[in-house]
Amino acid sequence: MNRKCKQNINLDNNHLIKKFKDIFLNTQYLELCLINKKLIGTSWLEGLHTESNFTYNIPNGMSIDFNLSKKNIVQGLIINSDNKNYEIMLSNLKHLYNLIQGILVPYSIIVQIYGTGFKFNITEDSPSKTNIIEIYAGFNKKRTLILPKNVYAYLIDINTLKLTSKDKEKITLVGNKLKKIKPINKYKLRGIKLQSEKFIPKTYKKK
Repeated sequence: MNRKCKQNINLDNNHLIKKFKDIFLNTQYLELCLINKKLIGTSWLEGLHTESNFTYNIPNGMSIDFNLSKKNIVQGLIINSDNKNYEIMLSNLKHLYNLIQGILVPYSIIVQIYGTGFKFNITEDSPSKTNIIEIYAGFNKKRTLILPKNVYAYLIDINTLKLTSKDKEKITLVGNKLKKIKPINKYKLRGIKLQSEKFIPKTYKKK
């Protein structure tokens, strides 16, 4: 098995990742390992509620290696791609960036529910300990949403839910699923929305 491991990876010098102005990484708490066609990242930060590692399957046509100085010091990652579709290539790089950022500073979303008697509840599906969100929003029966792996939910209060994850795509998908269960009313604040979303009610047209 071909295995390479290096700590303190800095992405600043990579010629492709420079396309993203907000991608910078300079931390002693990160280790990246190349194992065959996989890039495995581990964070040594303490106190994280989510798992502090990820596995990135390197897409076909893309190669990743460590950029070493003459003194064998890691200066960054060398990423090359044979994919002629520029948008797909950048999408792959953005996904990798989100995974790295996610294990250093987990992503979080605040979800709110509005309405008389509306509330959230969280249970665990033993023995796997998978979080299950229960939604009470005026239905005949409660609705449930089983969270995917590496997405976690915490109750701030019965009307406010906090989601955390190292995976930005997964946590965004869960947030959107929750909103669809009880979309916010266009005319009054009733339903499920993200805290970051502004609510501007529509006005009734006068006859």
